[in-house]
Amino acid sequence: MKKLLFVFNPKSGREHLAADLMEILNIFAQHGYALTVHPTQRRLDAYETICRQASSYDLLVVSGGDGTLNESVRAMMTLPPEKRPPVGYIPSGTMNDFASSHHISKKALSAAADIMRGAALPCDIGGFEDSFFAYVAAFGAFTDVAYDTSQESKNMFGSMAYIFEGMKRLPSLKSYHLTVETADTTVEGDFLFGMVANTTSIGGIRVRAHDISLIDGLSEVILVKASSAPLNLAAIFSAVVAQDFTSDRFVYLKAQDIVLHSPQPIPWTLDGEYGGLHQTVHIHTHQRAIRFLVPPSSVRRPRKHIKKAVTAKGAS
Repeated sequence: MKKLLFVFNPKSGREHLAADLMEILNIFAQHGYALTVHPTQRRLDAYETICRQASSYDLLVVSGGDGTLNESVRAMMTLPPEKRPPVGYIPSGTMNDFASSHHISKKALSAAADIMRGAALPCDIGGFEDSFFAYVAAFGAFTDVAYDTSQESKNMFGSMAYIFEGMKRLPSLKSYHLTVETADTTVEGDFLFGMVANTTSIGGIRVRAHDISLIDGLSEVILVKASSAPLNLAAIFSAVVAQDFTSDRFVYLKAQDIVLHSPQPIPWTLDGEYGGLHQTVHIHTHQRAIRFLVPPSSVRRPRKHIKKAVTAKGAS
């Protein structure tokens, strides 16, 4: 009999998973799986459980928010490639950007059913020094909101909790001086925000136009330059969502290997979780490193393209 390890965070999101839990398990059992079920008890419990057990299972299913997903990805990347089972994901967090990028249903029962009939998509995974991220590594303005917002607030207010927390950061926005190097270019400047990403969803908002492939071995680098001009956060956010980097406020790059150096330590977030203080980071995209079971339509969905491609726009 096939074996399935189901790891879920019972506190994730608004704790809606509990209502569907028995039916989810029934869906898996109906497809011939012997089940091992593990509700996480603390931070890093998902990571430790998957490191210990996942290699002996035919399928790993994870349910939780982006933090639980990040722990799962990091754990999977500790295993040899031939020992990594395919992964199904049932999103139950607040934003669920990874799920949006892969067209995974936010309805738990639908997501579980899609895993059973889904297609295996070998997805790129970001390497960040000695850690990993599923879809984004970021620094600067508002990136601490995700990990500073309490779970109780997320459960009570949903995405509004992030907005409330973000408003507190407005008076204290600061810029960081960085040198960014790829195989093709070097950029130096002062930046309010930067992210290295492999996603088509940002903060719960779908990106409208893009040439992003989640399996090409390249990550997108987006940097927002500091300026003496008044800060228009709405315009900057709209441009990021629309993938319009023609403004001099942006630097946009695509690369597999990126080195970022600052004269001072910078706090980073990985998939919305605190990633530590770093002066120099090397980010490497591991192409097609983990097989995720996604709806078949997600694999076949045609990719759009950036209306006007910009490489190192505004580089100094």
